[in-house]
Amino acid sequence: MPMLKRSPFEHGTRIEVFIDDAVASSVLVFNRTIRIGSIPLRCGGIGDVSTKRAYRQQGYARLMLEDAVAFMKEDGFHFAALFGIPNFYPKFGFAPAIPGTESTIATRDAELAQARFPIRPMRPEDRPRLAAIYEQMNAVRTLSCVRDPATWDGFRIGAGWNDRIDAFVVLDGEQIIGYASYDLDPWRCAFGEVGYSTPDAWSTILAEAARQALEKRVEKLTIHAPADDPFVHYCRRLGCSTSLYYARNAHGMARLIDQRATLQAVQPLLKQRLERSSAAWRGTLVFATDLGEDAVELGHGAAVVLKLPQTMLTQWLLGYCAVAESIFESAVRVPEQILPALQAIFPTGYPYIYASDRF
Repeated sequence: MPMLKRSPFEHGTRIEVFIDDAVASSVLVFNRTIRIGSIPLRCGGIGDVSTKRAYRQQGYARLMLEDAVAFMKEDGFHFAALFGIPNFYPKFGFAPAIPGTESTIATRDAELAQARFPIRPMRPEDRPRLAAIYEQMNAVRTLSCVRDPATWDGFRIGAGWNDRIDAFVVLDGEQIIGYASYDLDPWRCAFGEVGYSTPDAWSTILAEAARQALEKRVEKLTIHAPADDPFVHYCRRLGCSTSLYYARNAHGMARLIDQRATLQAVQPLLKQRLERSSAAWRGTLVFATDLGEDAVELGHGAAVVLKLPQTMLTQWLLGYCAVAESIFESAVRVPEQILPALQAIFPTGYPYIYASDRF
């Protein structure tokens, strides 16, 4: 008989399925704090999912992932996220929620950027300052992980999901005003994260990226950043291509774990969005999903029931898809008169988890 075992580690919990004394399947549930808008929430990051070849197609991975979801419910997580293979995770309630995005610039174009400030390699003592810059940039970025400047331990992995990475900082006098982490790949020039406290750092960051691309003799450089990052917009003036990938049932996915607690936590944000909009409707929204019915009070008025899968509510909360584009799904029942209000409280955007925070 299979036996489940949960083992805590520094950043989360390992869940394993044992057959006799052998590990058949295992998964890591990373304990992350991730934002919806400005609201911090507990997210279980699902990573390192594996089943040994001899135990595949026997239901052990299902048993393990069902226990991972149960564990997150018991432990008070709001939702879960992962980066996964196709055709496997929807059966566990996960839906696409994180678009893949990257921007590329021809090396010959990036060379036009001017290095206005000196740079140097990142040092361990720089971590608090870099975390503070990151937090300043991402204070309202949905799905960005919260980094505590006092405890952040630096860049873990790069754009290529490997730990062969390095980073540099941009200096204005003694003050760090920008940084970038990059992959140590001799055949590719890829930057996993770009941060800055002022636009003054942009040209220097891009100039150093161009220098590295030239040194590697590659024709282009790749920057991994949200599509609406102001640095990416700056790169457009020199010639930049930004691609967005919306997977059907793979890549960046998420699901609600505790629907009630999540809706209660984001209620002030949703109410603020509604009050700042031109939508006339006010009242209480009752979300009826496969996880149950939960109400969110957004002003004085009648209650309106919305019937939809939790997967779609997840996508609305994370800004992955527009309300107007999803109400035609057969499982969705939304009164037409409140569409303007729903579109105000669930705006679309570019939910993003930086490479170093992925799982």
